[in-house]
Amino acid sequence: MRNGILAFWNASANTSAKDKASNGSFDQANLANWYPDAVAQIYPIIFGVVTTTEPKAINAYSSLNAAFPNWDKFQFNDSPLGDWAIVGYAAALMRDAGRANQYRMSVASRFVNVSSPFSYPWYDAEDGWFMRMLAVELKTAMNL
Repeated sequence: MRNGILAFWNASANTSAKDKASNGSFDQANLANWYPDAVAQIYPIIFGVVTTTEPKAINAYSSLNAAFPNWDKFQFNDSPLGDWAIVGYAAALMRDAGRANQYRMSVASRFVNVSSPFSYPWYDAEDGWFMRMLAVELKTAMNL
């Protein structure tokens, strides 16, 4: 399975394809699109297909950040499908403390410190990925 997922890697672009067409060709990521293209870069990282220190992980995560440098402030071109806590989790895994911290503050500002906390478009999947992000941040801070 790992080899199959790694086949999505495009070495010349330093990105992962967003999907594989029925004819077997890979649809390369257009990083001008947040989802699925730019976000596709983190899935091999968060599911452990590549380690956070491998060049593929570093390059893919860097590609996402170059395309959307302010994603941690909810600045991405997506419909209100969610607020992408999974990307915050990837930031924590990649030990990108600056972006993970900014994302946490953005969540607090938009969803916690408001009159109706955790309202739409926040939902249960965001909760899960956000808790994972916080756990990684805590482990990192404690050097575990």
